Amino acid sequence: LGTSIESIRSIQKQLKDLDKAIARVLDGIQGAQCLLSVPGIGKVYAAGLLGELGDIERFKDQAAIAKYAGLTWRRHQSGAFEAENTTRIQSGNRFLRYYLVEAANSV
Repeated sequence: LGTSIESIRSIQKQLKDLDKAIARVLDGIQGAQCLLSVPGIGKVYAAGLLGELGDIERFKDQAAIAKYAGLTWRRHQSGAFEAENTTRIQSGNRFLRYYLVEAANSV
């Protein structure tokens, strides 16, 4: 029992150290404060989003970012018919999708 408690304390200390390191890195990134002002996005999610997106200027618009994250749905259409029930695309950056979905869930 004593070993388990010591392991938990060690892991908690490591988590605190990682949170401090993430905060230091985010302080040096331009635009991070804007991202942190969004409800549901904390320092860990902001660091993850910035890491997965890279340079935001490489995307044409928000639809391109959604497609890159894999948060778009397939289109099934033929002539004037367009299906109402479609599935989400399977491609995309799964880590970026994770950060976006978890941030939305925390709101």
